[in-house]
Amino acid sequence: MMKKLLLFTSLLFFIAVNTNAQDKVWDFGNDTTNWPEDPSGESENVVRDNLGLYPGDEITNLGVIESSPKTWEDGYVGENRFKLNGGGSIDPTNDEFMPEQRFVYFAVDGDVTIDIWFRTGGSGTRTLYITDGSAIVGELSADNTDPIKLSASYTGGPTNLYIFGSNSCNLYKIEVTGNIGTTTTLDSTNDPDVVWDFGNDTTNWPEDPDGESENIVRDNLGLYPGDEISNFAVIESSPKTWEDGYVGENRFKLNGGGSIDPTNDEFMPEQRFVYFAVNGDATIDIWFRTGGSGTRTLYITDGSAIVGELSADNTDPIKLSASYTGGPTNLYIFGSNSCNLYKIEVTGDVGTTSTLGIEKYNNAISTNIKAAGDRIYITDVQDKTEVNIYDLTGRSIKSFTTQQEIDFNFRSGLWIATLKNSKGQKSTKLLVK
Repeated sequence: MMKKLLLFTSLLFFIAVNTNAQDKVWDFGNDTTNWPEDPSGESENVVRDNLGLYPGDEITNLGVIESSPKTWEDGYVGENRFKLNGGGSIDPTNDEFMPEQRFVYFAVDGDVTIDIWFRTGGSGTRTLYITDGSAIVGELSADNTDPIKLSASYTGGPTNLYIFGSNSCNLYKIEVTGNIGTTTTLDSTNDPDVVWDFGNDTTNWPEDPDGESENIVRDNLGLYPGDEISNFAVIESSPKTWEDGYVGENRFKLNGGGSIDPTNDEFMPEQRFVYFAVNGDATIDIWFRTGGSGTRTLYITDGSAIVGELSADNTDPIKLSASYTGGPTNLYIFGSNSCNLYKIEVTGDVGTTSTLGIEKYNNAISTNIKAAGDRIYITDVQDKTEVNIYDLTGRSIKSFTTQQEIDFNFRSGLWIATLKNSKGQKSTKLLVK
C-alpha cells in the first residue's frame, strides 16, 4: 500500500511539474534585469533575451517600459508595462498577417502555447493579435483598459510568431511553452522598397503652394495634372496622426478627382493622378484623408482593373492597403473627388517610372468593345486595331487584329479586353452571359 501511495504521489508531482513548466517567460512587469524601466524605447530591430523587438521605419518609442502596477484575476501582479505605443499598421481581418511596425516576435521550432498578460492602451475597442505571418494564431479584444489575458496555441513547423495590436497595447508578461527556437533580427524584406512621404520628406516634397501643371516624374513617382490644370500636387501644412502611429506634417493635395468612374468599368484616370511603374507583384499602403464632405473614394488601378479602393464620408486619417499581382505595368492613384495624400509605401518589384505618352491617357481611340448576351461586339473601327482579351488573372485568352467592325460568340464569364491602335488604347471589363 505504501509503495502504491508513493508511486501515485510521484506521478502527481511529475504531472504538476510538467504542466506548470514554461520554456520561456518574458516578464516585463517584474524582471528589471532584462527589462529595466526605459523612458525612451527602441528605434532599431534588436533581439533581447531571445525576444525580437521591431519598431518600424522612423519609430523611436517601441518598448517604453514604465511603472504602471496592475493585478490580474489569476493572481499575477505586474509592476511595469511594456508599451507598443501604436498598432502594427495592418488589419488581420482583411487577410493581412505580417505586421509592418510596433511588434515583438520570437522563433519557434514547432508546436507551442502562448499566454500574454496585457491591457489595451486607450479608449475604443482594441485587439491584440498573435500571427505566424500568414494566419491569426490568437486574438483578444477589449473596449477598456482592464487587465486581461490572451491564451493561444500554434501548431506547425518552424516560424516566427508576431505579437502586435490594432492600436496601442501594454504588455506585462509573455509565457511560451513548447518548441522555442533561436530568435534573430529580421532582414530588410520587412521594410518597404519605396516610400514617398509627402508628410515629412521636405527634401523631395517641400511645401509648394502652386502645384504642378505638367506631367513630371519626381523621386520615381509620376505626377499627372491633366489638361489646363495647374493646382495639382499642392503641398501645404496640415498635421495629422494615424491610428498606427504615423504622423504627417504636410499633405499632398490632388485637388479634384480622376475624371472617371471605376464602378462603370473606367480604370484609366484622365487627370489629377500619381503613378509608378512596377515590374511584377507589389503591395501598396497609402496614408490619406478625403478632401471634403460626402463619401469619397481613393482608387488604385492598373489601367484595366481596380487594384484597391477605400471610401470615407469624413476627413479622418485612414489607410488604404492593397496588393497587385501581375506583370509589368503602371499603377495609378486617384480619387473620385479631392483627396489628400500623406504617405505611399510600396513593397515589391518597383520599376522605373517615366512620363506618359499622349496615347496613354487621352483615350482618343474611338473603337469600342462591349458584350451583349453571349456575344462580343467591336464597333467604330477606324484604324487597324489590336484586340486582346484576358481572364482576371491576366492570362491571355484571345488576341487578334481587325480593321472592321465584327462580333463573335464568347464563353460566359468576366473578362478584361484591351484595344490599341495608332490613336491610343483603352481597357474595359466584359460580362459575357
